[in-house]
Amino acid sequence: MAKYLCVGGGPRCGTRLLAWCLGQHPAVSMTWNETMLPLRIMQAAAGCEEFLQTVDGQARGATADMARAMLAGLCEHAPEGLAYIGDKAPAYSLCWREVRQVAPDARFVFIERDVHAAALSALRFPWSPDTIEEAEGLVQMHLDGARQCEGALWVRLERLNTNPERELAPVLAGLGLDPALMPWASVMAQILSPDHLN
Repeated sequence: MAKYLCVGGGPRCGTRLLAWCLGQHPAVSMTWNETMLPLRIMQAAAGCEEFLQTVDGQARGATADMARAMLAGLCEHAPEGLAYIGDKAPAYSLCWREVRQVAPDARFVFIERDVHAAALSALRFPWSPDTIEEAEGLVQMHLDGARQCEGALWVRLERLNTNPERELAPVLAGLGLDPALMPWASVMAQILSPDHLN
């Protein structure tokens, strides 16, 4: 059965690019952009009534069991040959404990970037705080949360952008995947393209 793979990091630190890169490995299937899974997992771990109502209007009781079933359904129905079903969201930096409550064998890969550069990038978006200091605090909060996740693997955006094979090969090996199966030329082409994911 496939395992659940969580890609997180600070906002505007490159989670989308990292998820795309990891998804190029034939044994990994990643979602394209954020889903509601981190929120649902946090709600489930907390026993949140809202989560119960969104899943089953009559449901009462162990929400963690419901979240386990949700993730197990994703992983059990993965196509043959897939080692990981993955999702990406900066929120995994803050909710990895809840994920482990419902998926103890989940793996985590986090990406970091120069905090000031990430904050400057974030200020261009409507969800960003109003000041550079607040944006830096938001990025730093996510990175600090992720650093508490024991056993997580890490990627640095600046190194990923210059030498993806050197930066990602140890991560793939850490996930038990063969780096030689990655289409490194395609990965580099995406990083160099005008439509570079960021």
